[in-house]
Amino acid sequence: LRRLNALNSDLQQAISAARRVFDMMDRESEIRDRPGASALPPFSREIRFDAVAFAYEDATVLDGIDLTIRKRETVALVSASEAGKSTLALTLAGLLPPQGGRLAASDRLAQGLRTEPIRWRSRDLLTRIGTVFQSPEHQFVAGSVRAELEVGPRVLKLGEGERRSRVDELLE
Repeated sequence: LRRLNALNSDLQQAISAARRVFDMMDRESEIRDRPGASALPPFSREIRFDAVAFAYEDATVLDGIDLTIRKRETVALVSASEAGKSTLALTLAGLLPPQGGRLAASDRLAQGLRTEPIRWRSRDLLTRIGTVFQSPEHQFVAGSVRAELEVGPRVLKLGEGERRSRVDELLE
């Protein structure tokens, strides 16, 4: 009975978090595309960190990070607690701007938008960046890796066939 109660509590928190995420995604962005910018194609080529730095108040958590992530590449961030893994992931996801250095997408990935993901709209980010946690039970919104990867395409209202195709490609 205790485990069932704890499961219900976790489920309620997840539902609440998912609602907040979807509400945020539905907001109109203050960031505007360049005139004539086209929609982003599926991820291609690379995204690059050049000497990226980030600090919280007086504590530097990232300093001089150089990293290139190519299409279909898997990246594992492994370090001690409080070393900046989440900050790096949030910066990559376009949710935090780097305080130093530069995070840039290739021109082909940006397709007429600014090359910095922090400048992209939520819906553009959804088609580019996904996160899969180490343990499926810690997924942010869904209960499986496949369902988690379907969140973005589902929010974009893509048909079932297109969603399946995109997720299958990511799972290869």
